[in-house]
Amino acid sequence: DVILRSCDGKDSLVHRSILAASSPFFEDMFSLPNPQANVGEDSEDMQNGLPIIRMTEHSNVLDVLLSVLYPSPLPAIGSYALVLQVLASAQKYQME
Repeated sequence: DVILRSCDGKDSLVHRSILAASSPFFEDMFSLPNPQANVGEDSEDMQNGLPIIRMTEHSNVLDVLLSVLYPSPLPAIGSYALVLQVLASAQKYQME
């Protein structure tokens, strides 16, 4: 019921409840009032009636983070640098 948009423009459809259960950061974010002036209309902050959360992470980092939260095969992690980026993002979003 929300879209995470990576810095390279890839959209990932996710559930608020999954993110909130996995991260105090997202739990706090989703507890705040959500001003939805044009619900149902596509805009910079909405797509197909779903809010878009713009992330600073690249899609390959988000793919790994989300694969841990959802029962799906872990994407190939081809470099140590990617592992470090994923760990930094997990810390950033308080995913312990």
